Amino acid sequence: MLEMVLDQDSGDLQGSVIAGAFDGRSLEALSRDEMVELWRETAGDGESRSLLEAYLDRRHPGWRVDFEADSAPWQNGPTSSGAMSEEEAYQVLGLSPGAGEAEIRAAH
Repeated sequence: MLEMVLDQDSGDLQGSVIAGAFDGRSLEALSRDEMVELWRETAGDGESRSLLEAYLDRRHPGWRVDFEADSAPWQNGPTSSGAMSEEEAYQVLGLSPGAGEAEIRAAH
């Protein structure tokens, strides 16, 4: 979903979206809300998720706290102690119930 370029001399990291809702856009041009949406969209693509997180770590320190706060309204009810249900596991991974083993491994 993403294509990244790292300048070896400066350490500057730039990226472009090559698939999905933001196809053809540079990461630098995405708003904060669009970046959150893209992050959610990459849940099923482990490699793209890792690249995006590396980009965010360099460009927007503290993004993880912000994104977690944004995801609170997406939760289905109060948190509970104990084992996660199968439905909750799919939701955490950003997958639909019935996803295949390869999709689950990639999202994990």
